Amino acid sequence: MANQQNSYTVSQGTGTGNRDFSYTFPSFTEGEVKVEIDNVVKTLTTHYTVENFNTTSGGTVRFTAGNIPTGTTPLRIFRQTDVDSPKATFTAGASLKAAEINDNFKQVRHALQEAIGATYDGNAGNDGGEIMNAMIVMKVLIVVMI
Repeated sequence: MANQQNSYTVSQGTGTGNRDFSYTFPSFTEGEVKVEIDNVVKTLTTHYTVENFNTTSGGTVRFTAGNIPTGTTPLRIFRQTDVDSPKATFTAGASLKAAEINDNFKQVRHALQEAIGATYDGNAGNDGGEIMNAMIVMKVLIVVMI
């Protein structure tokens, strides 16, 4: 299964005051990189920034002054892909660009990885509903592709 999150305890940070945490998953934007400390999602630019951002290999989450967590609190860096609108929209008569088609499929793939990974990693409800939803979406996707 593809990686879409990294988990740490707060004491595993690096840099000044242990405020830096690397992540190794791809994402389209810095805004898709989320941080959760002790089951509370933090806010980008208020609590942390994303340094050395790379769309394919990840980057570093750096906590802002006054927001550096301490102790052995669980910390999770994860991706939450925006699927409200496609990365590219196609119109009749326009040329199809491979990069745009690939980005649309990558967007769907990221969302499916997140839905499946959330259940396997124990971060979703106990009923397994996310796996069922992901399987339904995947079946619909396969039908659409055929």
